[in-house]
Amino acid sequence: MSLADVVEEVAGVERAILEHRRPLSTVSVARRMAWAARRKTTRVEDEAYSLMGIFGVNIPAIYGEGRNAFYRLQEEILKHIPDQSIFAWGPLVFERYAWSCTQFGEAPLPETTREDEPNGYLFAPSPTAFEHSSRIDPLPLDEFERQVAIRVPVPEYTITSYGIRTLLPLATLWLPAAKERRLEQQLAVHVAVLACADTMDGLVALLLSSSPGQNPGHEQYKVGCRYPAGFVRGVSLRCLPDISPNPSSSVPFPRIDNNVHLGNANPVMTTIYIPYRPFELTVESYATRHGRRLPPTQNSETTRNPYFVCPCEVVIPQWTLAALHNTGYTISRPVPVEGDDSNSTTVIHIADAGPMVCIVLSRGEDEHIYIGLGPCQGAHSSFVPRMLTAPVSFGKLPVQLPEATTGTQVSANGTHVRTCKAVHVQDWRAGSATFDSEKGTHVRLTVGAWTDYMGSGNDRGLYALSVEVWTARNSS
Repeated sequence: MSLADVVEEVAGVERAILEHRRPLSTVSVARRMAWAARRKTTRVEDEAYSLMGIFGVNIPAIYGEGRNAFYRLQEEILKHIPDQSIFAWGPLVFERYAWSCTQFGEAPLPETTREDEPNGYLFAPSPTAFEHSSRIDPLPLDEFERQVAIRVPVPEYTITSYGIRTLLPLATLWLPAAKERRLEQQLAVHVAVLACADTMDGLVALLLSSSPGQNPGHEQYKVGCRYPAGFVRGVSLRCLPDISPNPSSSVPFPRIDNNVHLGNANPVMTTIYIPYRPFELTVESYATRHGRRLPPTQNSETTRNPYFVCPCEVVIPQWTLAALHNTGYTISRPVPVEGDDSNSTTVIHIADAGPMVCIVLSRGEDEHIYIGLGPCQGAHSSFVPRMLTAPVSFGKLPVQLPEATTGTQVSANGTHVRTCKAVHVQDWRAGSATFDSEKGTHVRLTVGAWTDYMGSGNDRGLYALSVEVWTARNSS
């Protein structure tokens, strides 16, 4: 097996591309993004900077800008490559999927969830969003015109404060009846056909939502809708069912098969404004991310934390090591973990299953404080990522809890914990918890998120762990 075979199998890059028998320019933007969907980078900005070569574009490297880098990369690609597959990412529904396409003939849910928010823009938050878009290819303009049966001008894109302004073939999929428009809680759903097609399911379109009371000429839309089966931002036109004409509730949009035009229900070229990225994407400094905290929720005594789940990497910052050293403590990894050859005490890799990784703080020959880091072993739902746990014990290794019970507190010596929730970092107030020994030693652990699991586009969290140890007579 050659290196080209290995790269093709792992990354999906065709052998003909690797051997320069096929020009890279013939590969769609979506497919090139899909090659990098599973790539992991040390710094989030490198997700964008490492892709400049395969797209033939250049953007300044500004470390510290976070997800802004990937949004800037997509802006530059849009300027140089005429390929609308750049918009075909995320939750897309095709006819071959076991997904109830009949839901498109019904009203969408009026509200979306926090997890839906990154999918509601034209541009993707990371290459991971293109993982299932490798079959999507652009269509030449004349072929696109033939399939939608209308004249389509050369696409142009203008970035404005209201989003990207462009001209797309637009048809209405769902329009609620007037009596359903109270408080504008119902959404009108439209189909914006893209000049690209899935190799198996044909033309691809974006689902755009708008307020049914929107004034004519205010063509502002959001990408995607939530249906009972989940959030959808795009669909193959073959998946759209026939909708019986009912002027009081919806506008018919027929099924489209290969080589069949849209007939009398052709979409109309419409100037639209679509948000292309989050307008208030916070760019935090390294120091801020190091101990990131979200503000308390309104009318609540608890603090909202980022998600602290496994798999993840936990970093113990140098200032914590220096503070421990000043009070006479050394830090070590007494129990090596299978598969972790680093044995590092500053960067700890934690899998989504398996035993805890343990570090020990020692002072003299008799004083030992054990800190365990690992996935919760409780009987939680399989749909929920494993929570990061951090039990502390004095004088002996902490024990992983076999089951998830509730209502029991951590005992004074840290060895009689009967509930996994007590050591869930996610459930700590402001990401901090204090453990006390019978001899008067206190240990405070504080965990902060550098990369929020649910919003990063990555499958590994990156967290900072600070450790403070003090007694009744001194503090550190």
